[in-house]
Amino acid sequence: MKQRPNSFKEAKHPMDAEAWIDHMEKIFRVLNCSEEEKARFGVYRLEGDAGTWWKSVVASHPAGYEDALTWNVFKAQFDQ
Repeated sequence: MKQRPNSFKEAKHPMDAEAWIDHMEKIFRVLNCSEEEKARFGVYRLEGDAGTWWKSVVASHPAGYEDALTWNVFKAQFDQ
């Protein structure tokens, strides 16, 4: 099965971010991803303003932050 998760660029409406998380989690359930794989896939699908935002999040943390990132930690950052 081949899946291409939607990318996320920005939230134009309050529910956009939540809808994207729900979409990603639906795919993760089918693919049986680990928590770390989920985080890597999520980060990979950030583009534009969201990608720039994520780079600033990573820059504000110690080296190796992304390597140990789990989906729940990513979602907590994403929800801020």
